[in-house]
Amino acid sequence: MVDMALVNLKDPGILADVHRFRGYHNIISWAKRQHLDIAKAETDAEAKLLTVEQCLASSAIHTRLQQHLLTTHPPSPPTFLIPTCDY
Repeated sequence: MVDMALVNLKDPGILADVHRFRGYHNIISWAKRQHLDIAKAETDAEAKLLTVEQCLASSAIHTRLQQHLLTTHPPSPPTFLIPTCDY
């Protein structure tokens, strides 16, 4: 009904303003949804990171390997490079 009333006004300026208003409203709604999705993804990643940090701290892998690394020496320098993780 509102659209029909706007058309019946026969004022292209008002129709253009209403069209722009709806467009900007849609952009704002989309941006707010994206913001919520990103905030949720960040919260989830932080929770997973905390879990991994707790696992690493509880396993204390560095204390288990430290003595072995100090007493064991490689017979020669490695002939290959160990790839690193990029994440």
